[in-house]
Amino acid sequence: MSGRATALYLRAVNWAIGSDPGLLRLRMAARTTVSLAVALLILFLLTKATHQPLTVALLGVLITMVAGRAVNEPDPRQQKITMALLPLPAAVAITSAAPLSPRGGRWGWSGSWPTSSRCICGRSSASCPG
Repeated sequence: MSGRATALYLRAVNWAIGSDPGLLRLRMAARTTVSLAVALLILFLLTKATHQPLTVALLGVLITMVAGRAVNEPDPRQQKITMALLPLPAAVAITSAAPLSPRGGRWGWSGSWPTSSRCICGRSSASCPG
């Protein structure tokens, strides 16, 4: 029976290596997973220390996930350039999405100012700048 188990094991190893030669996909997945875990830990501790909501940390983790998958140049110099340029489109996307959120923009989804009885700045709606 051990000969059959060994044959099955070798067949599984050959299948794994044949579908991912050099284990490149496995290394990329491991690198992305580790970077997500480290980013979540650091951002969680930072949000707790600054009394920010957890969604701030989750946004950072989302950006880490996108960055980990988006940078796939073979040359380390090109990887650094791409990683350095990633904050620009991320900032544009977040800035353009902020006015569309129900609480983040001047008009919100309903098209009226303010979207609740309290302004984002914490004052009542009558004293909000507008």
